[in-house]
Order: sequence, then structure tokens, then C-alpha cells
Amino acid sequence: MFVLAPVLAGLVKGVAGFGFSLVGTSLLAVFLDPSQAVTLFIIPLMAIEVELLNELTWGQFKHAVRRFQYYLVAAAAGTVLGTLALQELPGWPIKAAIGLITTGFALQRAGVADRLVETLSHLRPEAGEAAKSVLGFSSGVVFGATNIGVQFTAYLKSLELGRSKFLGVLALVALGVSVIRIGLSLSLGLFQSTQGIAASVGMAAVSVASVYLFTRLGDHIPKVYRERLATALLLVIGFRLLLSALRV
Repeated sequence: MFVLAPVLAGLVKGVAGFGFSLVGTSLLAVFLDPSQAVTLFIIPLMAIEVELLNELTWGQFKHAVRRFQYYLVAAAAGTVLGTLALQELPGWPIKAAIGLITTGFALQRAGVADRLVETLSHLRPEAGEAAKSVLGFSSGVVFGATNIGVQFTAYLKSLELGRSKFLGVLALVALGVSVIRIGLSLSLGLFQSTQGIAASVGMAAVSVASVYLFTRLGDHIPKVYRERLATALLLVIGFRLLLSALRV
């Protein structure tokens, strides 16, 4: 399980370019308590995102912090609330939320992404910091409770930042709130033991190796087949989680 989850997550990320946190967290949640699954996959998710910071120069990094400071603070606050929810909520609503988002993303990947980007497209910097802060806070709650950051991706895509800056700012947001999550999870005992921390670090190492390997393998597979493979895997895991949450 602690090898299978990061390997399959790395497979999807490597060949399709998306779905790492969806696959890894969802698959762990099939076998573990959802709060533990979310917690254990924080470090692997960070390990995959670190390299994206290379897309930003130091000047761009400082500019991004200034430009998105209210969004970042709101996202951090929401993430704290979402992480605290892991300790308070029973397992089934967290599992249902992860399963629902995973299944929805798989069923309507292109359509959902397009509609969400269109919905958020008016939230440009000039739209006001209050609107961005509300969006950042709600996105942080979802991310903190599920590891799923599709909402961050959709908002940043709506700003038309350019590929390199988009990837860099996405990493800045996700890594920033993930650092907070690790500290909070440790203080709340969500890792449960030193063995849990070790398992998370081990999965991070497997994740990095898997993404590296499957990225190179994916270069030799037609894009349409890569997309179908990733979507099928997300569907299977998402449906399994929903059925489990409903105790079917």
C-alpha cells in the first residue's frame, strides 16, 4: 500500500501530467482512515512540487508573493481550518469528499476544468482583494482536508500567467500551505507516530522516482492513451471511495 499508492500516483502524473494528489490520497484512503491518508500524503505532494519553484526567478518569486499576498494568507488560514477538520470530522465525509472530487474530475475532466476556469475568470487582481481572499480561504479548506488542489489550479489558470509563471506560483501556493500543514499535523498528532512520518518520507522518495521514470516512459505513449489510462484509474479509485463512504 505504501509503495503502490505513490507508484500509481507517479504513473498518472508522469504519463498524463496531472492527478498526483488525487490518485495518491484517494488510494490511501481506500485502505486507511481518511484523515491519516491525507496526512501521510502531504510530504510526497511537497516533494513533487518543489521542483516547480525552479520555474520562477527570484525576482518573479518576490513579485508573486506581493501580488498574491492576500490570497496566500487566506489560503493558509483555510488550510489550517481544513487540517483541524481532519481531527474533528468522522472518516466518511472526508472519504466521500475525496471520492466525489476524484470521480467528478475523472468523468468531466475537460468540461469541469473549462467551466471552473470560466466561473473564476472574473477574479482578476483588479477584481478586489476581498473576492480573492474568499476564494483563497475556501480553496485552502478543501486542500487542507483532502490534499486536492484543483481549485488552486483553476484560479491561477484564469489569470493567464504563462506556463512557467503559472507552475511556479502554483508551487508557491501549494508548498507554502503544505509547510503549515506539516507543522500543524505534527502538533495535532495526525501522523500518529514516528513510523507514520517515516512512511510519509518513504512514499515521497518513491513518488519522486516514479514521476521521473514514468515521465520518460510517457514520452513514448500517444497522449490520447495516456489520458484514458489516467482517467480510468481515477474513476476506479473515486467510485471505490464513494461506495466505501456509503458503506455499500
